This record gives sequence, C-alpha cells and structure tokens, in this order.
Amino acid sequence: MSEEIGLLKVGMEIIDGCLIVPVQVELYDETVRQLQKEVLENVERRPVKGVLIDVSTVAVIDTFIAVKLIETAKMTSLMGARTVITGVKPEVAVSVLDLGVDFKNIETAVNLEEGFRMLRPSPVRADELREIESGLEIDLEASLNDIKHIEILEAIDVAEAVNVAVRRCRAMGLGTIDQNMVAISVSELARNVLYHAKTGSVTIKAIDGEGEKGGIEVIVEDEGPGIKDIDQAMVEGYSTANSLGLGLPGAKRLMDEFEFDAEREIGTKITVKKWK
Repeated sequence: MSEEIGLLKVGMEIIDGCLIVPVQVELYDETVRQLQKEVLENVERRPVKGVLIDVSTVAVIDTFIAVKLIETAKMTSLMGARTVITGVKPEVAVSVLDLGVDFKNIETAVNLEEGFRMLRPSPVRADELREIESGLEIDLEASLNDIKHIEILEAIDVAEAVNVAVRRCRAMGLGTIDQNMVAISVSELARNVLYHAKTGSVTIKAIDGEGEKGGIEVIVEDEGPGIKDIDQAMVEGYSTANSLGLGLPGAKRLMDEFEFDAEREIGTKITVKKWK
C-alpha cells in the first residue's frame, strides 16, 4: 500500500512501511534543513520502518549538505527507521570523498530499487519505484553567455552561484567529475562568505590557457574581517565557525589552481581555476 505525502516540493511516498524521499530540488542551507525536519516529522508521525533518501538528481553535495544528510540518516535510525541514501552520482561521490566527509556507517545504494531491496528483501513495488525514478530530472544546460557575477547575500545565492558554475562548465565541455569539483568549490567558498563576512560576490568566467587549453575561473570576494592566518586557515579541521573546517583546504584540493590575495588590506579575495 502506498500513500502520497506532498512536502518541500519533494513527492514523498510511503510504500509498504518505507518512506521514499526522491529529492527533486537542488539542496542548499534552508532546503536541506527543511528536508531534515520534515523527514523526521514523518518518521515520528507514521508507522515507518525504513527511509530511502534518493539524491540521484542532486548535482552538488558540499560538506554542509553531506553532514545534514548524514545527520538525518543517523537521527531516523535512532528513531527506529533504518535509512539508506540512494543514487549518489559518481562525480558527487569523488568530490565528497576528496573533501574528507566521512560516510562511515551510513548505508547507501545505487538506486531506489536496490535501496528498497536492502530494506525489504523481496522485490515489492519495484514498478512504483521505477516510476518515481523516471520523473527525476534537472536541466542544467546553458551557454557560456549565462550570468557571470552573483552577489552573495543569503543561502539561496550560494545555490545560484553553484548552478551558474555548473552551467558554465557544461557549456565549456568539462567532464562531470570536473563539473562537480568546481561546483563544490564554489559552494564551499561562497558559504564561507556568508559565515564570515555576511555578504560578498562570486564571479565566474571562461579563461584561455596554452594552446587549445581552456578553463573556468572563479573569484570569490568579500569586505569582511579577512583571514588573519592563511596558513592556519588552510589546515583541514581548523574552523572559527563551528563547521568541519574543510572549506578552504577542500576547495584547494578540488581545483587545479588556488590563489589567496595576501596583499588585500580589507576583506578576502580568493581565485580558483579548473582547466579542461
């Protein structure tokens, strides 16, 4: 028996005691918090023994989003509902591991159907699961003439900067793994602007290299307090904002070039590049 639940523009559905959560929106701070809240509320209110969170259409999972998904899985498990995260794209998996996010003890599956088998060994309702999966698509195609400069004033602006970066990478012909590395770097750096300076900007543009080599350049600027000790800030785990401390070192590891403007008297300017 299935029961539809409409929330957060995510068509949640209960199938044979399992809460199916096909995430059909891009996740940023507010949406992932709301997703966590509503999943927990449904597990509390309904006789749910399992939860499947499908992220097959989520193009970017940065450290904040990854931590929230892990927290959600652990919380629902503590509430008695075994949780499986399904559909993590290969390029997303590579980038998340490069960032050092620990998915230890979190169950994952390649797709909803496989996740459902983990929760319910018999192949029940597989046709319904395939029907849900068939509707999961996000169109991120765009040309090189898309928006290049994004003001960072709130969390949704971080998501916009990420989407612009992904569209630009696709238009340039960068591979999916490189696209995801650029997107996560933009997310981490733009999120730092919100945490430390409150406002700033992200500028994204195509650049030329030697021969036919081209790439993408991202400049993140703010007028905040600046970074007093860049060497310390680049140490993984160091944080002044109660985060994982993976933002700057993670962005540096994911990109081909990383430059910090040490001569800047006010605020922070970081330039990163990814070559084809």
